[in-house]
Amino acid sequence: MGPIPPILSDFASRLKSADLRNNLDQYLLNCGTPSFLTTLKNPLSLPDVPEGSSELYNLSLINSL
Repeated sequence: MGPIPPILSDFASRLKSADLRNNLDQYLLNCGTPSFLTTLKNPLSLPDVPEGSSELYNLSLINSL
């Protein structure tokens, strides 16, 4: 395998602004609660989405994950 390519975007800032970074780190290190996965849907959803809209989730935040 070759070298790991550098990531040029600041993806961690989106996770920090949504207060997901600490919870995600705790969950991945097995220190968090299993309920984290069930509550993950709410912060990833867009606020005030009109009915029938095809965009329900914050895609840039999902890509940061």
